Amino acid sequence: MLALLSLALALPAHAGDTWYTPGPGLRYLYRTSSGMQIHAVYVDLCEPGIAIRATTSGERRQSVPSFASDVGAVAAINGDFFSYADYSTSGLSVGNGAAWSDTADDSSSAIVAFGEGRADVIRQGVTVSTSTWIEDAVSGHPGLLESGVDTSSVWDERHPRSAAGITEDGETLILVVVDGRSSSSVGATVAELRDLMRDLGAWDATNLDGGGSSTLWLDAYGTVNNPSDGTPRTVANHLGVVYDPTDWPEGKHCGDLDGDGWTTNEGDCDDEDAAIHPGAFELCNAIDDNCEDGTDEGYDTDADGYRTCDGDCADTDASRHPGAVETEDDVDEDCDFVVDDGTPGHDDDGDGWTERAGDCDDADTLRFPAAPERADGRDEDCDGLVDEGTEAYDDDGDGVSERAGDCDDTAATMFPGAGELPNGRDDDCDGRADEGTVLVDDDGDGWTEVAGDCDDAARLVFPGTFELEDGRDDDCNALVDDRTPAFDDDGDGWIEHDGDCDDTAPDVFPGAPEVADARDEDCNGLADDTTDVYDDDHDGWTERDGDCDDAAPGRFPGAIEVADGADDDCDGIIDQGTRAFDDDQDGWTEDAGDCHDGDPAVYPGAVEIVDARDQDCDTLSDDETEAWDDDRDGWTEREGDCDDGDAHTFPGAREAIDGHDGDCDGVAEVPEGWFGCSTAPGAGVGWAPVWGLSGLLTLARRRRPRGSAGR
Repeated sequence: MLALLSLALALPAHAGDTWYTPGPGLRYLYRTSSGMQIHAVYVDLCEPGIAIRATTSGERRQSVPSFASDVGAVAAINGDFFSYADYSTSGLSVGNGAAWSDTADDSSSAIVAFGEGRADVIRQGVTVSTSTWIEDAVSGHPGLLESGVDTSSVWDERHPRSAAGITEDGETLILVVVDGRSSSSVGATVAELRDLMRDLGAWDATNLDGGGSSTLWLDAYGTVNNPSDGTPRTVANHLGVVYDPTDWPEGKHCGDLDGDGWTTNEGDCDDEDAAIHPGAFELCNAIDDNCEDGTDEGYDTDADGYRTCDGDCADTDASRHPGAVETEDDVDEDCDFVVDDGTPGHDDDGDGWTERAGDCDDADTLRFPAAPERADGRDEDCDGLVDEGTEAYDDDGDGVSERAGDCDDTAATMFPGAGELPNGRDDDCDGRADEGTVLVDDDGDGWTEVAGDCDDAARLVFPGTFELEDGRDDDCNALVDDRTPAFDDDGDGWIEHDGDCDDTAPDVFPGAPEVADARDEDCNGLADDTTDVYDDDHDGWTERDGDCDDAAPGRFPGAIEVADGADDDCDGIIDQGTRAFDDDQDGWTEDAGDCHDGDPAVYPGAVEIVDARDQDCDTLSDDETEAWDDDRDGWTEREGDCDDGDAHTFPGAREAIDGHDGDCDGVAEVPEGWFGCSTAPGAGVGWAPVWGLSGLLTLARRRRPRGSAGR
């Protein structure tokens, strides 16, 4: 409590400050400043009986007063931002030693954490797991202060705000709520909250969930602020202060746990090990014994990454340490107490020879110049040859040693697998001489290759034997299967097996051209087929006999000609005597419309003449001639019709006064108003009109239409 009083006296004085003491280890400050109502609770973490308790996963979704009542807290504040869906928090939440399974730290939040002998605000941007020392924690963002330095200025709007901070000595926790959204308190921006926390004495601090969630509760007074919702909101997690002097006689987060005279807040970096504290002697043990400057300072003077307790034999020379590359310089660089080991000047295997002196394997005591060579696949004497002088060495250079089966290692042509030669020696080292050569009867048929055996591996093949149909030259006459059905005796490319029906005649074979010689050249079972002496269509006539189409049985000399576009009777004329033939050679057949195919002057489109016949085959005789009455007025031109295109003009017709010779008497009646003769070329005799009223009246009295008068 004295610590809180000292802190209160050290804070800058404000005219609107009012202090209260709601219980042991607690001081409550109520301040009005610049339109803000500020509520701050100072918690003396070194007060006997004081401990911090955060919400467990099972205690989530309560108001601050409800949580405080459940855990028996004397003070409490709301915690982290959260989701209304499942009341999970934005950052890491730990309560009563257990982290919430649905939360984790992703470095986006600052964490207010508490454990035995320790309280800390872990800054934003550092990811932590549930460290063994953290028993209770809430998260928030953004961070406000880190070692007294500003870390945030975001969120310019004024709203109700909540915050938590810890003093520089680590012995006091500060819980703050600024009321807002009311006429009596406008709230604070994040920057104003940050400056307020510094003014209230915080060294490290973070923003917590604000707005309607901001709630500060004291057991002595209840909810001390004015929540903007009107009543304390149900939130996800909380931070509570409990008081029990029987459990924590020195204060849970402020004691010297290991009894070494140093607390965590005083700099003890491991308050569970009395040998570790500020001022302790630093040992070479990978532990920061004196809680300063990292681990094992002073034990790696040359900064080569190796400590003297790790085997660095020269801690003032960074080039010498365990694992360094040894050089040939009479210095032990790798600190293995051997000088120049692994270099050409050191006898590594102790055989009295170094690599520089010619040792070809300084890791093997049996290998050095002048060592005895052994048959082991290695160069013992370091002369560049392996196993020379032993049975494992190939003396004659044929690729095979005596150990591998060379029966004469002085002859490069004798070794297993060598080609046997007819020389009376066992060249292939199989225990037999000349086998497989022309001097030996390999197949036991009584004939050698020298004697004429053409296949000395086949017992049935030798000169004079019977030739078989087996694709081999059995009798060694250089012919395969001769005198068998599988041999082409006549050399025409066909054998009897493939269909040659006469293998003595080279012009007889399947597909050969057939000739008229009473033989079956193409071996199809028919003699002379496809020649001019063979009746291919079986109509009784051959081409030689005059059949003009021996593939059509209906075409031969004397056959009946039909209109089919072919020469059926083979007389060289197609379709003669049928309606499809132009008998009179006028270019028209009866099928095409010729009405008299015996008269070349009669056909469709011929010129009609006066002969009482139908020349143009339109069923009319003499039409379009002077003997034909074209206008059907009963008069032809030959009978005097002077206009056979006008049925009203003919001899004896009634004359009309229209300038036209209607009765063919050579005189035309002229109406009044007409005068003169037309002498225009081709006009004939006529009258030219003089336009006037009398002329128009005359034209109106036209003669009756053609066809209305008869003879």
